[in-house]
Amino acid sequence: MFRKVSVGALVAGLLLSSMLMGISRGETHRAAAAPATFQLLVGRTISEESQGLDLVTACVARAGGERVGTILWSSTGSGQSWHVTIIYKITDEAMGVGTVVATGIFRGFIGEQLAVTGGTGAYAGATGTVTLSVEDGKFAHTFDLL
Repeated sequence: MFRKVSVGALVAGLLLSSMLMGISRGETHRAAAAPATFQLLVGRTISEESQGLDLVTACVARAGGERVGTILWSSTGSGQSWHVTIIYKITDEAMGVGTVVATGIFRGFIGEQLAVTGGTGAYAGATGTVTLSVEDGKFAHTFDLL
């Protein structure tokens, strides 16, 4: 009798835990408030540092010129190929407050794509790409988030 109760309790526990695991699998998704496709333009440089690792902080704005946050650009390399990691800090409520992280090989705003590797806040768990280009004389970062 005790064995049947123990087996029954074990089976019930396993079923309950599998249901809970199904509810909280740890998956992250981009928040509904965050736009899937948008463009940011790099504006005024706030600070620059170079000691083997280039760090640039700059303002970012929408096409209309409204400032929506800042970026921290970190790069290593030389010549025609630089490895960059960019952290976009978006502070605009309408776009969704949070950060987006992108990384990849930079070759000079010629349409190269960086991988979006994550984010926080409205952009938690973000994936997709950022395309770097020059549009109307401004450095454009066009996001396509999945």
